[in-house]
Amino acid sequence: MKSILLAVAIMFSSGAFAACEISNTGLPDNVVQKLKTDCETLRLEQINKEVLEKGPSGSGPFITPERVTGWAQVAEGFANAVGAAAKQLNVSVNEFITTPAGLITIGVILWKVVGTSLLKLLAMYGIFILCRAILRVMWRVGSEPVQRKFAWWTWTHNKPIYVTWKGAEDTLCGMSFLVLAAGGIAMAILLASLVV
Repeated sequence: MKSILLAVAIMFSSGAFAACEISNTGLPDNVVQKLKTDCETLRLEQINKEVLEKGPSGSGPFITPERVTGWAQVAEGFANAVGAAAKQLNVSVNEFITTPAGLITIGVILWKVVGTSLLKLLAMYGIFILCRAILRVMWRVGSEPVQRKFAWWTWTHNKPIYVTWKGAEDTLCGMSFLVLAAGGIAMAILLASLVV
């Protein structure tokens, strides 16, 4: 089971960074060069096929003129909202911003603009911390007392002991893989909702 999980992890990690490396084959140099050329040609065809399937809505550059225009409209809307609030109170914008009411107004406007994005980032961080804590509990087999010393203080600290990969049971590895997969999927969904 452990070898299967390791093979799956290597397959997923190497799939994104696959390269046409052919070495230690004992083949003549011209045959190795021909194999590398064929491999690179197939990779290029696959990349072109994926780009055509995605079409114009595929993943392009993050900063585009449309997004910059959208960000400019958000900034303009923010400035207009602060200006309108200051105008209602018959004060200048600079005077209004320094007051507690101005700071609260700015906070509310910023929350309306970027509040959900901040919550999604905090949720991603929370998922990471939760997965890490679950994995630590799963892989922990005990603890040993260790004495710590700082200046004249001495205290005993319980250092956790974790099982090694070789000593881990198949069920532990499988459950760890499921925890990592679930956390990764949840974080990817949140990240995709941030970018889109």
